[in-house]
Amino acid sequence: MKRLFVIRDEAVLANLIAALGANWKAAVDAGTPLGCHIAPYRKTRSQEANALMWVWLGQLAADAWVSGRQYSAETWHEHAKRENLPEANSRGDHKWEEMPDGSRRCVMSTTRLTDREMSDYMEKLGVLAASVGVALR
Repeated sequence: MKRLFVIRDEAVLANLIAALGANWKAAVDAGTPLGCHIAPYRKTRSQEANALMWVWLGQLAADAWVSGRQYSAETWHEHAKRENLPEANSRGDHKWEEMPDGSRRCVMSTTRLTDREMSDYMEKLGVLAASVGVALR
């Protein structure tokens, strides 16, 4: 069972309590007890924003040439994340992880960005595209 309850009124609270009451015992009996996190709700970026990001990354892969080379959408995505994601987002997700050899890799995912953070990221992605001569459509 995986559900998100955004508690804005008593009806949602009652639904949460009912869902827990109806499912906790079976989960315990199955050896997989339920866990709950209570935190302020922050809407993350939409699926539409994610889809547009991948369209734009695909355009970069198809149209951009850097030093006589083209790069995949995934490579552009990693490059854009390294250059443009905040060091940490509003939930404290950190951008970098240190590797055993002392190097760092970008671990923050755009799935954890808020709507505003994703909007900022997309704006920076547009600037990146323009810097390599790609007009995003």
